[in-house]
Amino acid sequence: MSGGGTSGSGIGVEVGELKAFVGTLDFYESESNKFDALVERANGVSNESWGLIGLFVKDTYTRQLDELRGLVDDMTEAIGAMSDKIAEAAQVYESTEQDHVIMFGEHRAEVDGIQGREPS
Repeated sequence: MSGGGTSGSGIGVEVGELKAFVGTLDFYESESNKFDALVERANGVSNESWGLIGLFVKDTYTRQLDELRGLVDDMTEAIGAMSDKIAEAAQVYESTEQDHVIMFGEHRAEVDGIQGREPS
């Protein structure tokens, strides 16, 4: 298993994969921040730019942009929370795996009967 894996009851966890996925989530969080900046720019259109007829729809447009901004903010927050939780899970799995293998110099002692794994 690359990056270490935990298999107490037949379930394998690739800690390296979890850490790599957190990096992917960081990308999406930065992209959502860019999208939020674009929404903010779109909201900054002056009344003069709308013209006489456009002013009739400007309120609807502004409300929808505000709703979109709220959704983007929620998405950014959710991505950040998910990233934190997955990073925390990777740390817990890695820590648990390291707790089951004790190294004495070049000698290895396995605790709790877990076999076939190398320490990270």
